[in-house]
Amino acid sequence: MKKILLPSAIAALALAASAQNNETTTDQPGVVVMKAFTTEALAKDIAARGMKTTMDKLTEALDNHLSAAIVSSDKFTVLQRGPELNKLLDEPTKLGDALRLAENDFGIFIKLDHYLDKSVKRTVGARVFEGRLLQLNGQVTVVGGASAKVLAMSNLEITSGDDEDGDVDNLTQENASLEILLPRITRKFANESYEFLMDKVFPMLVIDVDGSVITVDRGTGFLKKGEKIEIYGPSRTVVNPRTNKEMEIKGKLVGTATVSSVESDYSQAKTDGKFDVPEFAEARKIKTKGSAGE
Repeated sequence: MKKILLPSAIAALALAASAQNNETTTDQPGVVVMKAFTTEALAKDIAARGMKTTMDKLTEALDNHLSAAIVSSDKFTVLQRGPELNKLLDEPTKLGDALRLAENDFGIFIKLDHYLDKSVKRTVGARVFEGRLLQLNGQVTVVGGASAKVLAMSNLEITSGDDEDGDVDNLTQENASLEILLPRITRKFANESYEFLMDKVFPMLVIDVDGSVITVDRGTGFLKKGEKIEIYGPSRTVVNPRTNKEMEIKGKLVGTATVSSVESDYSQAKTDGKFDVPEFAEARKIKTKGSAGE
């Protein structure tokens, strides 16, 4: 069997423990992680600004972070495919034939369409700091099944600034360097992409209700204390009468809860106690500005 080898040593070590091939060989769903790519418009803009090397580093780091996150989750078998297949994202018929997915397999694509790197001035008291801000926009697409049907798409806008640590005394040009901000923004983008894949394949479930306290099957890396989540009834499959095709829709929103504690593989959250949590309820993290938007 073949192994997926990634450029970074960390990602390579993460993958080395698990040999991957072209077909799912376990009970876990398979997933093809396609190399992140840019739209033609962004590629031309990057070339005109002389930033091709920076963009190459960005996409490589994004690939590494996403692949390492998926492998370490131990929920998928990572399938190997040629990187050129990302060009077929807009040609679903050809994509299905090329990906060769089983019915319970998935593919995840990241298409970047905007990259901003600008200087910003921040005023704290009587002091003015010259800082730096990065912004990365793109579309995450999850496909599934033998036909590589598009199951979900999300537009992400991720920002990263040199003041995120809250220490204004460290707002220097050194702190604003790409060596710090580029890994940070690619890690955030990869994490959001991974969460999007997980939410589609393994929706966050409410696994226990104890009065006004609920327990969900997401832990460290997914939720943080103080974050808010929405609680829905179980998702349902309906038939669109216009297309006569089945589609999965989320259940009815029943309320919200605030995360009170986070463990390695589960979290607890407190509701206001004014609503009943249905059996097989699902939960979704309420996204804030700078994160995913569906």
